[in-house]
Amino acid sequence: MAGHGDFLDLVGRFTVRRRHQTPDEDVPDDRLHSIIFECLTDGIADDRVVSLMHVMGWNDEDTCMAAAGKVPSDARDAERDLGDVMRSHGVGLILSGMRSGWMVAVGAARESQTVEDAFAALAGFFDDGSPVCLGDMGRSAHGASSSIRGVLSALRTIPAVPDLPRVIRSCDVLPERALLGDEDARHQLYETVYSALREGGPLNPNLPTVDAFLRLGGSLDATARHLKVHPNTVRYRLKRIATTTGWDATDPREAYVLRTALAIGRIYDASGSHPAEPAV
Repeated sequence: MAGHGDFLDLVGRFTVRRRHQTPDEDVPDDRLHSIIFECLTDGIADDRVVSLMHVMGWNDEDTCMAAAGKVPSDARDAERDLGDVMRSHGVGLILSGMRSGWMVAVGAARESQTVEDAFAALAGFFDDGSPVCLGDMGRSAHGASSSIRGVLSALRTIPAVPDLPRVIRSCDVLPERALLGDEDARHQLYETVYSALREGGPLNPNLPTVDAFLRLGGSLDATARHLKVHPNTVRYRLKRIATTTGWDATDPREAYVLRTALAIGRIYDASGSHPAEPAV
């Protein structure tokens, strides 16, 4: 990281020159664009990177999101065309580049719906024969970095998850990302699933209900007998759990997400630690 620090110090001086350049000086934006993209993709999102993004016009309050896919044409031409697609949908703040053979783009706008619509349209820009991943929304440099790393991590999991649609969200493959060591995915499973199930303490029946249902092969009757309640009570609780966590235990794929979240939660609780929290 010391090397990164030295590098960013140099970039900081470059940024000062960019801010104070005279009309006859030319400090190209594409150089800053590349530097910011590489920093964010490598998980570097400190104050110096934030300053660079401010120079390029990014606002910390804007909503940002990343996407990645294959492009059929030359990368430089593809970046230009990608920018045209995004701008036509109201997203003018765009960073893009290649990483591990994927074209990655991150864009930002004031309204989250504008970003969502632009990236939905962008899915059609990528190669029809290859998967496309849309990332989580966030803010500032940390949110952009997390979204970029999320889509790249998700695309690495594709061979492990058959029958995925062509366009996926990075949150669709949280268990597989966690298996790859993705701390953002582990944190998301812990906080949005496990902690949500545990909220309210011992009096909340959600955690023991979904745990029993998963352990007993998804049988309502067996779960009801184990918990000494009526099967309709189990059915009601499972619906409430789906609403609370966003994952339905009666669906085989979503049950796997819940099972993974329970395993991660118990492992971290037993160790007295928590998954590293991504800055967003």
